[in-house]
Amino acid sequence: MSNTLSALSAFVDREAAGFKARLVNEGNTIELATIQTGVAYKATINSVYGDGNFQYGECVGGAADSANATTSSFEARELTACKTTLYDSICMNEVAQKFGNLAGDERSESALRALAEGAVSSLQKQVEINLWNPTQASICGATDGLYTFISSSTTGVTAVNTPTSPSTAANAIIAVNEVYTTIPDAASNKDGLGIFMGLDKFKSYLVGLSTSTGTALGGYRVRATANGALTYVEHPTAPNVLVVGTMGLSGTNRIVGGPIKDIVVGTSLAPNDLGFQLWYSIEDDTVKYRVNGKFGANIANPTFWASNDLA
Repeated sequence: MSNTLSALSAFVDREAAGFKARLVNEGNTIELATIQTGVAYKATINSVYGDGNFQYGECVGGAADSANATTSSFEARELTACKTTLYDSICMNEVAQKFGNLAGDERSESALRALAEGAVSSLQKQVEINLWNPTQASICGATDGLYTFISSSTTGVTAVNTPTSPSTAANAIIAVNEVYTTIPDAASNKDGLGIFMGLDKFKSYLVGLSTSTGTALGGYRVRATANGALTYVEHPTAPNVLVVGTMGLSGTNRIVGGPIKDIVVGTSLAPNDLGFQLWYSIEDDTVKYRVNGKFGANIANPTFWASNDLA
């Protein structure tokens, strides 16, 4: 038993910080978005957008022309970071009965490392769903996610006129392009635009691209996050646009588009926080783990976004 305890202690000391870093920086939408740390519960996303009213002539300016001055729009969007926790335990003695003695050698660390990585990946997937919250289920008192914030129910978001449902591969291409052309001109020339859709519809989109262009799927340089909850590809004719499939919109026909960095994810985790814990419990002879963090999301500038508003 002392060998098992020794192995577990070394594992916790060496790996905890690394798992925390993955939790924050590899969380799917979190990978692409802007991260706002230190959010204990609620915080605001503050932004300002200047819209110039230009004047012409030889003598302009001063109090007489104040009505023609630049108009600045201030936004203070609110986000709520909800604590998400995954907690479980495992009896290593029962595992040893199936796989042999794991204590006192590298196999014990290998088994626990796999357990820890699986826990982190599982939490990341759930956080991805919670950030979008397509079912609008109550999550620690907050019911809105990006699914609601990026829709015409938010003042400033542009809705697609008579949108096409991405129910087939061919329609998925049409639906994506409808959102792309609806993204407001003020945002369309920005770098890093993203068009987000469910992973299920994203697969149909890729099949549609392959069929319409005769190019193999691999030719589109599809990229995926480590846990597979988000996948993206560069738009075939717009190199500054990523088409993104997210588990957060799976099961819906919702497609939205706008500047990716305009999505702000608030989290309580800072670079030196401990988001993962693993320990041996002598009371019941089990290894227990807990991985958690507070997360929430919103958009900074609704006027930069478009949505097909489909459920």
